[in-house]
Amino acid sequence: MTKSELPSAGARKASSSIAAGRFIVIRAGQKSTGLAHHQVVGLIESSDGADLTIYHIHRVDEAGRLELVGVEPAELTATSVFALSFGSVQEARRQYDDLEEAARRSPPPCRVGLQLRRVQESGASHQVGLACPAVCADSILHWLQSAGVETSDLSQLDSDGHTGHGSAGEPAVRQVELETDLSST
Repeated sequence: MTKSELPSAGARKASSSIAAGRFIVIRAGQKSTGLAHHQVVGLIESSDGADLTIYHIHRVDEAGRLELVGVEPAELTATSVFALSFGSVQEARRQYDDLEEAARRSPPPCRVGLQLRRVQESGASHQVGLACPAVCADSILHWLQSAGVETSDLSQLDSDGHTGHGSAGEPAVRQVELETDLSST
């Protein structure tokens, strides 16, 4: 991945569709801006090997300047999984419900798989897990912080849901896919 900054043209501000966590794709001289992760994956699948240039919008500053990260198509298939552990099912359900509500108020920058499950770890009986495209992980962490989640409490898991020091737990008790807002694209 390469980082670059795209200066704003004059005093031009970034539109609402140009938000951190979204993508810019250039294909055959045509530029698509503000795409969600799954839309970029769809373009790759339908491109018939066409030359695509993909940028992840890492940050947008107040002046509308974009910090872009170049992304290879293969990088879009990796998954990041995060978990919050709780000592009681009530605490875990409250966090799960709070995240669902946060997504209704302010949708995440990309699709996020949210699940509540039982675990057998010392001090924890339940986990709330979040799975997202790895390329969007920083944007998801920022979204979680803006939703009031203490991200220092998150554990990073492998894509199978293992912390590397314990059981991944039982099947999900509840799960939902949190959708991104596509009305601005």
